[in-house]
Amino acid sequence: MGLLVSIFRDGYDSDANVFFGKKSIVLVDLPGPSEPTDDAPAARIGRDGLGGPCIIPDYELHPANAAGPMFGGTLAATSDSRFPYRALRIHDRFESWPTYYRLST
Repeated sequence: MGLLVSIFRDGYDSDANVFFGKKSIVLVDLPGPSEPTDDAPAARIGRDGLGGPCIIPDYELHPANAAGPMFGGTLAATSDSRFPYRALRIHDRFESWPTYYRLST
């Protein structure tokens, strides 16, 4: 059980993002009535590289042998008072290590 939150993105959506094509996710570490589904997969509140809060895919959704998760350009929010943030960045982007090194240098 968890809290359903909406995903907000610009018109661009990358298949390098775990939540590609999704409109919502279920935060399994916050109380709520929703169960994760294929249309609303499981996610958790994690920490970015600077220690700030962000949303990451639930661990079983992480691709094997890939760099990430990193910010993929999407945000999540809800009006539910159990969500203690205005909006959070979603870190659901994973890249192959060669792509990561090529784009990072």
